[in-house]
Amino acid sequence: MSTINNAEPGYSFSKNNLGYIAIITALIGIFIAIFQIQLTNMFFPEADQSLLEQAAKLLTDKGGITDSPIPMIFMGLGFIAFVLAVFSFVRKEDRTISKIAAGLSVLAIGWEYIILIIIVMSVLIAINTFDIFDIF
Repeated sequence: MSTINNAEPGYSFSKNNLGYIAIITALIGIFIAIFQIQLTNMFFPEADQSLLEQAAKLLTDKGGITDSPIPMIFMGLGFIAFVLAVFSFVRKEDRTISKIAAGLSVLAIGWEYIILIIIVMSVLIAINTFDIFDIF
């Protein structure tokens, strides 16, 4: 009985683990960032209340204002993925994997700002394309 080993001699399968773990962590953070409204409604339904309803609850029931921890979760996952990507780069693992992990982690950390930039750019393109403010 012979065992089939597809690995090159001296090659370790755990060589790029940090980079791949960073990519998976960043993708989970991006997934949470994309669906943060649905996750907030699913796990923290009281956070969906308006500010006036939360203030009334604070005054009457002595309950606190509930805020969703979802943004902190995906920013934390993005930060962890960035740290893992840096460690992967320092350990001289596959540079492409490290760079992809770092890029995805920055995307997870700055998700809300990236969406804001996309919205602002879309509005500016629409204003420029349709000449909305072209009065003269």
